Amino acid sequence: MTIDINTNIPAGVVEYDFFTSPFGDGLIAGTTTGICDLVFADRSTVDPLPALTEHHVDCSVVHAPGRFTAICAALFASRPVAPVLDLAGSTFQIDVWSALRQIDRGETVSYQTLARRIGRPTATRAVANAVARNRIAVLVPCHRVIRSDGSLGKYRWGVDRKAALLDWECGAASPSSRAH
Repeated sequence: MTIDINTNIPAGVVEYDFFTSPFGDGLIAGTTTGICDLVFADRSTVDPLPALTEHHVDCSVVHAPGRFTAICAALFASRPVAPVLDLAGSTFQIDVWSALRQIDRGETVSYQTLARRIGRPTATRAVANAVARNRIAVLVPCHRVIRSDGSLGKYRWGVDRKAALLDWECGAASPSSRAH
């Protein structure tokens, strides 16, 4: 299901709202192009707003309560959702993030496998760096990338959250195809 969030978001504006999910609280934001940020952050310990403002320095950042409710409700209720994204990064990073979106729910791949999938088999470290710079959690599923030894590795929003997301997806995916 594609959900259009772009209606009435003016050019040069980033609209955001906060969300609560089974995996914690966070912030979701969008531009006239699409979703540009979806980050987990416990607002009692980390305020995600300064990072959003810093990342979108040339835009007006505006709180838009309720703007992203439908996307978050569908996403965290395990219904397929494919909103348009506004990916901002280098060509290499966007290639990596696009490849992440091709990993099926409940499946995992190694950084090395991901590097091969984008045609850069010797760029494992660069791929890992691009994965770590992803600002759109779950929708660009960087949590599906694991180490070649099968261990989870790191995750920008915490390894416990990564494990919970993978477990949730494996339960939601049918049949479970978690492999590396």
